[in-house]
Amino acid sequence: MTVTEGDAGQKSVAIQVCRQPSSEAVTLAVYTVADYAVEGSDFVGIPNSPRGDVTLSAGQTCTSVNVFVISDMTPEMISKTFVFIMYDPQPSSSMIHIVSGHSQTTITITDDDPVDNIPPVVSCINDITREIPLNSFGVAVDFTEPTATDNSGTASVLSATRRPGQFFQTGTTTVTYIFADPSGNTADCVFDIIVVEVDDTPPDVTCIQDITRIVTIDSTGITVFWTEPTAADNSGVVSLQSRSHAPGDFFSQGTTQVTYIFVDPSGNNAFCIFTVTVTTGMCTIIGQRPPVVSCIPDVADTTPLGTGGRLVFFTEPTATDDSGVVSLQQRTHGPGTFFSSGVTQVTYIFVDPAGNTAECTFRVNVTEIDEVPPVIACVGLDVSGTIPLNGFGTAVQFREPTATDNSGTANVQSRTHTPGQFFQSGTTQVTYVFIDPSGNTAECSFNIIITEVDNIPPVVSCINDITREIPLNSFGVAVDFTEPTATDNSGTASVLSATRRPGQFFQTGTTTVTYIFADPSGNTADCVFDIIVVEVDDTPPDVTCIQDITRIVTIDSTGITVFWTEPTAADNSGVVSLQSRSHAPGDFFSQGTTQVTYIFVDPSGNNAFCIFTVTVTTEDNVPPVVSCIPDVADTTPLGTGGRLVFFTEPTATDDSGVVSLQQRTHGPGTFFSSGVTQVTYIFVDPAGNTAECTFRVNVTEIDEVPPVIACVGLDVSGTIPLNGFGTAVQFREPTATDNSGTANVQSRTHTPGQFFQSGTTQVTYVFIDPSGNTAECSFNIIITEVDNIPPVVSCINDITREIPLNSFGVAVDFTEPTATDNSGTASVLSATRRPGQFFQTGTTTVTYIFADPSGNTADCVFDIIVVEVDDTPPDVTCIQDITRIVTIDSTGITVFWTEPTAADNSGVVSLQSRSHAPGDFFSQGTTQVTYIFVDPSGNNAFCIFTVTVTTEDNVPPVVSCIPDVADTTPLGTGGRLVFFTEPTATDDSGVVSLQQRTHGPGTFFSSGVTQVTYIFVDPAGNTAECTFRVNVTETTELEIQLMDIIDTITRENTTTKEVVLASERIAEISDFEDFLEEDPQRIELVISSLESVVRAGEASIKVTDPAVRTIDNLMNLDRDILEDGMIEGGRLWLR
Repeated sequence: MTVTEGDAGQKSVAIQVCRQPSSEAVTLAVYTVADYAVEGSDFVGIPNSPRGDVTLSAGQTCTSVNVFVISDMTPEMISKTFVFIMYDPQPSSSMIHIVSGHSQTTITITDDDPVDNIPPVVSCINDITREIPLNSFGVAVDFTEPTATDNSGTASVLSATRRPGQFFQTGTTTVTYIFADPSGNTADCVFDIIVVEVDDTPPDVTCIQDITRIVTIDSTGITVFWTEPTAADNSGVVSLQSRSHAPGDFFSQGTTQVTYIFVDPSGNNAFCIFTVTVTTGMCTIIGQRPPVVSCIPDVADTTPLGTGGRLVFFTEPTATDDSGVVSLQQRTHGPGTFFSSGVTQVTYIFVDPAGNTAECTFRVNVTEIDEVPPVIACVGLDVSGTIPLNGFGTAVQFREPTATDNSGTANVQSRTHTPGQFFQSGTTQVTYVFIDPSGNTAECSFNIIITEVDNIPPVVSCINDITREIPLNSFGVAVDFTEPTATDNSGTASVLSATRRPGQFFQTGTTTVTYIFADPSGNTADCVFDIIVVEVDDTPPDVTCIQDITRIVTIDSTGITVFWTEPTAADNSGVVSLQSRSHAPGDFFSQGTTQVTYIFVDPSGNNAFCIFTVTVTTEDNVPPVVSCIPDVADTTPLGTGGRLVFFTEPTATDDSGVVSLQQRTHGPGTFFSSGVTQVTYIFVDPAGNTAECTFRVNVTEIDEVPPVIACVGLDVSGTIPLNGFGTAVQFREPTATDNSGTANVQSRTHTPGQFFQSGTTQVTYVFIDPSGNTAECSFNIIITEVDNIPPVVSCINDITREIPLNSFGVAVDFTEPTATDNSGTASVLSATRRPGQFFQTGTTTVTYIFADPSGNTADCVFDIIVVEVDDTPPDVTCIQDITRIVTIDSTGITVFWTEPTAADNSGVVSLQSRSHAPGDFFSQGTTQVTYIFVDPSGNNAFCIFTVTVTTEDNVPPVVSCIPDVADTTPLGTGGRLVFFTEPTATDDSGVVSLQQRTHGPGTFFSSGVTQVTYIFVDPAGNTAECTFRVNVTETTELEIQLMDIIDTITRENTTTKEVVLASERIAEISDFEDFLEEDPQRIELVISSLESVVRAGEASIKVTDPAVRTIDNLMNLDRDILEDGMIEGGRLWLR
C-alpha cells in the first residue's frame, strides 16, 4: 500500500493470519507493540495499544484482519515499526506467555520519497564587544564563526552579513549567519558586534609658572592674581572639578601650593600644581614693593537676544607705586572691546620701573535680553462663509493663529473673538495679540466674511423639440424658433449662454441646443431641446439597363437558354436593391420575343425599372473561324526537365458576333516537360458550332552551366634578396569538373617553372566544357624582396624638469626621437611614454622602438628627470590690526599681541626679522609692524599689520527728546495705533545711530499710559536715552468732539468756534475728570435755554443748543461726575 504524506482519507493496513487445516474454530487476539521489536523475546507485557480479535471458523485456514488504519500520513509516522503478536485472548495471568513457535509479524512504514523538514541546528556565538580609543571610526574584529549541524549530515553557510576580520564602525552592528541543509531548510544565528569608544586619555592642561610676590617686612601677606590654567580634552568637553585657591585670594608669607583639578566626561582627571611664594625684605626699600592696584568691581551689561555679545565700556583700574611711576604692562581687554555673551574674565597687569607687577582681575557679564516680538503665522486665516439671503449671521469656526518666539514661548494675550462665536453678515475683523515672556507683543488681524447668498435658480419656460425636412444629401438648413424665457425671484434672469440661436444653420441630424439662464447671484437654470433636421429621399434610383438580346436556334428547336450581364442601379442614398425581376440569366426562352423586367428600389421606397426583350430566332450552322498560332519552341537548362512556357493564345470569330473558348489543354505559363507537347484550343459560338486550333510546344534542354574549378589555395609566395629581379616558380595547376563530365583547359597565362619578377603576378587559367561554357581561375605568384637592415634612430638627450616642493610630478612635453630606413619608411612600433604625459618625481626611463616595413627594429632610450624645487614662500598666519585707546593726555601705550606664525611646505621656517616686538611702546597714531619669515630655500614671507593708538571718547550723544504724547480711542477698543515725531540725537563724533527703541510711530498702544524709550549710541559706544509716555484714553464720541474743539482752537489761534451740540449729547460725557486733565485751568460749561458756552483758558467756544433745552434737561447726568461742581442758575461748574 502506498500512502502519501498529507493524503486525506483512511487507509487500512491488513495482515493475513493462517493455520494448519483444522476442524475446530479458534479465536486469537492481536496486539500491536509500537516501536518495539519483539524478535527473540519469550514474552511481552500487556501493551496499551487496542486489541483486535481474529476468528478462524472450522475448516478455515486463513483470514485477513485490519491491524490499524492510517487517517493522515504525518512526518512522525515515517520509519515507524509496528510489531503484531497473536496469542490466546484469555491469558491465565497478567503476563502473556508466548511459547516457542508463536506467531508474530512486523510492519514498517518507510518513505519512498523522503522530505527533510528539519532545519539545521546552529551553534551560535554570544555578542562581542570591542573597545577602541575615543574619536576612532571603528576596528577590524576577528571572531569564531558560528557552526551548524543537520540530520542530513550537511549544513553550510548560505549567507553572512559580515565575516571575521572585517571593519566594524563605532556602535552596534547586527551580524546574521544563515545556514541551509540540502533540502533548503534554513536556520540563522544573529549576534551583535558592539564597538565602544572608550576615553582613557586625561585632559591636556596648560598650567602656569610658580608665582613669587615680595612684601614689606611688616606685611602679613598679599592678594595675588593670576591667569587661571586651562585644559582641553579629546572629547571636546572638560570642566574644572576643583581648585584650592582662586585669583584674588590673600596669601600669607611663605610658600603655598595651589592645585587645579580638571575632569572630562569619562572621569579622567588632570592636575595643574604651582606654588605662590610670598617673601619679605629686611626693610622697606623703594623698588622692591609692587604697585598698589585700585581694581574695579565686576561689570554687567545687556545685549539683544541672539547678538552674541556687545561692546562694553568701563572705567579702567589704576595703580600707584612708591617709586611714583607705574605703567600698564598688559591687559586682556580694554573699554570698548567686544565681549561675547556670558562671563569673561578681564586681567590688568601693572609694572613699576623695578619690574614689580601687580594684577587686577574682574569679570564682565554680558546678558542677552529679548526685545524681539513673537512671530505670528498670520497668513491664510481669513474665513469666508455664506448664509441665506436676508439672514442675520452665523456661528463660525476658524483656525486660530499661532506664534513662535526666540524665547521658545509665545502666548495669547488677548483676542477679540473666539472660534464658534456668532458673526453678523458682512466683514468682521478678528484680532489676536501674542506676548512672549519678556513682554514683547505682536498682533495678527484677519477677516471673517459672511455673505448673504441667493441659492434659488431661475424658472425657465422651455420649448419643445423642432423637426425640419430637407432633400437627401443636403447639408442642413437655417432654422428659426421662438427662444425660451426665464423668470427669477430677484426680478432678473438673463441668458448666460446659448449654444445656438434662431436663424442659424443646422446640419442634418439632431443638434442639442442648450440655453443657460442666470440670476444676479449666479444661480443658473437651463433649457435643453433638440433641432432635428431630416433628409427626405423622393428621387428614384438611376438604372443602367441593357440592350435587347437576340439568339438563333435550329429550325427544330423550341428555344434556348439565354445568359446576360444583369442591369445595375445607383441611388443618391448610396444604397439600392433589386426588388424583383421577371427573368434571370440562364432562363430558357422559347422562340419569339419575351419582355424581361427588372425593378430596383432605394431605402425610401422609390422604384426604377429596366425593361428589355429577348428574341429567339432559327438555327445558326456556321462554325467559328479560328486564328491559330505556329508551333512554339523554348529552351531550359540541362537537367531541369522542363519549364513554364508563355505564348500568345489563338483567337476565333463568328457570324453571330459571339464566340467563346470552350476548352484548352494548356494555357500560357503552364509547365511543359522537355520534349514536344501538343496543345489544343476549342472555340464555340452561341449556336454550339465549334472550331479547333492545334499546335506544338517544343522544350529543349541546353547546357549553360560553366565548369567548376578547384581554385583555392593556389597562391605561391617566395622571397628574393632586396633589389633582386625575380625567380623561376613551380606551382600547382588548377583542375575543373563539369556536369557534362568533361572540362578542358582552354587557355593559361603562365606555366609552372616560368620566371616571375619580384612583386605580385596574377596567373589565370580558363576551362571550357563541350557546350562552350567557360570558367576562369586566377591566383597570385608573390615574389617578395626581403630587408634585414634595422632603422637608424635619431635619439634625444635626457630631459630635466623642476617642479614645486611636495608636488607629485608634472606633465612633460618633449620632441620625440625619429628614425630613417633604407626602405624609406620607419615608424614608431611602441613608446613607453609620450609627450604631455604625467611624470612622477624622480627618474623615468622612456623607450621608443622603431620598425621598418620588414619588421627590423631599433630603439631610443632616454631619461625624464623630475626634480622638486622649493620656490614656495612660507604660509604666514598673520594677525589683525590692533587698536588701543588712551586718554587724551597720554603720548602712547605699551602694546602686547600674540606673535604671528608661519608654516612651510619644507616643514621648517624661521623668523628672519621683526620691526617691533610685543611689549614695545607705541605713540599715538598708526604704526606699521613687519614680520619677515624665511624657509631653508631662502623664500621669504611677510606679515604686516598696524598698531593704532587713539584717544578715548567718553561723551555720550545729545538727545532731542519729545514731550509725552496723548491720544484717544473709542470706548471699548482697548487701544489704537499712535503716530508721533521720533526723537533725534547728535554727537561730537558727527555720527550717531539708533541702537534700540521700545516702540515706533504707528505702533499699537493699549489704553492707558505706556513708557517709550529710545537709546542712541555713538561710534565709541556711548549711549544716551530719551524716555516719554504715550497716554491712550478711551472716550465717548462727545468727549472726543470736545477735545477736538479745544485742539482746533489752539491750532488755529482763535477764541471762538461755532459748533452745534445738542444738550442731550453733553449728557453722554462719561468721565469729566479725565477730560479736565487736558487743561489744569478751570473749564466753565455754561448751559442755558438759548446757548451753551465752554471756555478753556482764554479760548471760548459757543455751542448752540438747537433743542432750546434748559438745565433741567441735563439732570440725568451721573452724580459721580458732579463732584467738585455746583449748579448755579443755568451753569454747571466743573474743576
